[in-house]
Amino acid sequence: MNVVSRCKVYSLDQFTRPYQYTCEVNGKKCSRIHIVQETLRGNEKTMAIVNKVQKHCEGNGLIFNVSSMPWVQESNQDGEDPILYPEFQQTNLSMLQFDSFIQFMSQLCTDPVTALSRCQPQNSETSTAKPLAWILIDNLSHLSMDPKFDPKLLSKSIRLIQQTFGSVVISASLPLSFHGGIESSFKHQSTKCASGDSLLSHFNESDIVL
Repeated sequence: MNVVSRCKVYSLDQFTRPYQYTCEVNGKKCSRIHIVQETLRGNEKTMAIVNKVQKHCEGNGLIFNVSSMPWVQESNQDGEDPILYPEFQQTNLSMLQFDSFIQFMSQLCTDPVTALSRCQPQNSETSTAKPLAWILIDNLSHLSMDPKFDPKLLSKSIRLIQQTFGSVVISASLPLSFHGGIESSFKHQSTKCASGDSLLSHFNESDIVL
């Protein structure tokens, strides 16, 4: 009994790590993919990568719809209705603010069931019982123009997400040249953080930039 009384109890999560999902892009296994979009409309490049990740990674996806653009597949040539992605989607307007975005990312790690209950499931097949295999942040350009945007905090949050779920993290933004162009000519306070420099570190930390 003396031996038992001296034993310490450790949480199993100190000794386990989630399976890290990856997706092969251009012959390289990637867990962090960044996509540069020339425009917020269309999203063909982003949709192509999401479709590829869906095939490689079995499980749920979560779309942070920061761009406020509808995430639907285009109707086909036969005139069928567009098909919604069978994933979770966070479309709350609070996601347009960097603070709220980070708070949700934190809640997702500490209390995923409650966090996902705040999201809009696209159909009845979406279930919290499935692993969170991938996450899409669309788009970082808007968040980077928030005066409170902090690239180090963003990077820390993404690492925490991957340590917790092993998810592939896909992000999208406008080109860095966009932030150094007409946006830099505005005198509004918020544009002080609109420089492409604020996103450069995120570009560098990605496994691949497309």
